[in-house]
This record gives sequence, C-alpha cells and structure tokens, in this order.
Amino acid sequence: MADLLDGANLTWTYYSSAYSSAGQDKGGSLWTAPNALQAICVPDANFQNCTGTEWKNHVVINPPQVLSDLGTNGGTCDLKNVSWVIPTGPNSDHPGGSSTGGPDWVASIVNALGESRCTDTINGQSFTYWQDTAVVITWDDWGGFYDHEPPAILATLVQGAQHILGPFGIDCDLRRWGLKLAERGGRNAKKQAIIATARKLAVLLHHLWVSGEVHEPLHNSRRLTVAAAA
Repeated sequence: MADLLDGANLTWTYYSSAYSSAGQDKGGSLWTAPNALQAICVPDANFQNCTGTEWKNHVVINPPQVLSDLGTNGGTCDLKNVSWVIPTGPNSDHPGGSSTGGPDWVASIVNALGESRCTDTINGQSFTYWQDTAVVITWDDWGGFYDHEPPAILATLVQGAQHILGPFGIDCDLRRWGLKLAERGGRNAKKQAIIATARKLAVLLHHLWVSGEVHEPLHNSRRLTVAAAA
C-alpha cells in the first residue's frame, strides 16, 4: 500500500506507539506494521531501531500526534492523504486493557476530525477535513471475547428453533424450511436443522428490527401459491 501511495504521489503517515522511550523507537510496537517491511524500516545492525528514510518521513511513534495534525489545540493542519492510526496498548480493547479506553480513543479522533477547521483545496474549492475524508474503523479481533456472562441470546435462539421445529411449533415458512432440512436424514440431521433454523431466526429478527416490517409467518408460501396460480 505504501508503494502504491508513493507511486501516485500521495502522502501518508502511520501513527503508532513505542515499546520504550530513552530515544529508541524499537521499531514501534507490535502493531506497527511498517517495522516488518525491510524497505521502510531499514533496521540497524542490532535490529533494535528503524533507520530508513521512509520510516523517518512517514512513521510517527506517537498516536496522539494525529490530533495535532487535525488542528486540535492549536496544532498544524497536516493530515496526510492516507493515515493509519494505531492505539496504544491500554486503548486497544484487548484483554487487560482499559475497559473504556478503546471507544473513547476512537471517538476522540472522529470528533476531532468532525470539529476540525482545517481545510483542503480541491479543484479550486475549499473543503473541511470532515468533508473530504473517509474514516475506516477496523478491529483485528472479533467474536472471541465477551464479558463474564456468556451471551444468552445464543441459547435463546436455539431454544426458539427447537420450539419452532417441535410438535407445538406454529406453521410458518421457517418451520417448513427447518423440517425439510431435518427430513434429509443423515447423521445429526435434526441437530443441524435446529442450528440452521436458529441462525435463520436471528437473520429474520434482525431484518424485522431494521425494516420495521410486520412478520408474516407464511409470506414465502403464499407468494409461491400466488405465482403458481398465475
């Protein structure tokens, strides 16, 4: 990505944190990706610090510097065309870190961008950083952790699927779909049908919540009947 940006004459900065101070960058932290690229890092003889020109010109071992580059607290308006902003350990949302540091850190950057008075001139027109900047927020972990209580919704969905496919389940598209899966037979067919129905139930509930639609238990079946009659 850095090579592509350089080739297109686009500026970039990688904001990250350091392992230690004392004048040594130590190649940044574990999450400082450019330290793994020989052409950017150019490590010293002891592989302790990065010495490359690209490193010195583009890597900032101080995440809060991005706030200054957004013009916060009298800082200069120096946001590059592309910026990677990597938090410190306590603000990373990883286990053992601050319980609120991550969300607060992300919010502080997005808010600073939205409130920034800094501008860019594009084709003779002036745009604020907020108007011409796309913000992409990513996490390197997902779904692996939750708080001290297991997510009850999973058990609730499975219980719901068991009832839908059971003898007292009302006739509906979801029940018909799940029973067809179970009828295929094979090892663990019933169990697999329950899990598949639970997943489909989650999708259905989310769709109803987002769309505000009223649930029609036999919507698909009626649609097929009308199509056949036509």
